[in-house]
Amino acid sequence: MTEPDPITDLAAQLAELRGQLARSQGEIGLLAALHEWVETFLRRHYPGYLARLPRCWANHPEAVWELSTVGAEWERIYADEDNRDLAGALAWHDRYLPDVISRLAAAIKCDETGCRLPRSR
Repeated sequence: MTEPDPITDLAAQLAELRGQLARSQGEIGLLAALHEWVETFLRRHYPGYLARLPRCWANHPEAVWELSTVGAEWERIYADEDNRDLAGALAWHDRYLPDVISRLAAAIKCDETGCRLPRSR
């Protein structure tokens, strides 16, 4: 029986670490884009709704999921300037955004004093 080759093992570990780094960089980039959209677009255009969303929303996984989804739907509706989906826009304004903000306001109990999300050890 032959001994395991440490170089081969290290090469496999390095390949796995490179994949993990690429995935994490992609996730960080997506979160940064979402954060920018929420803070610069939504807060400016929907200040009444967003007043109910604490600034620490990005610390809360449920907020990231919900806002990512509502953002993707906004992109689907408004991305094509020549063929905008009026029914989709009406549903987005009437149901999607208000419902997401209501759910998040009920789920996230943070305020101006700080984030109340328990930190994992």
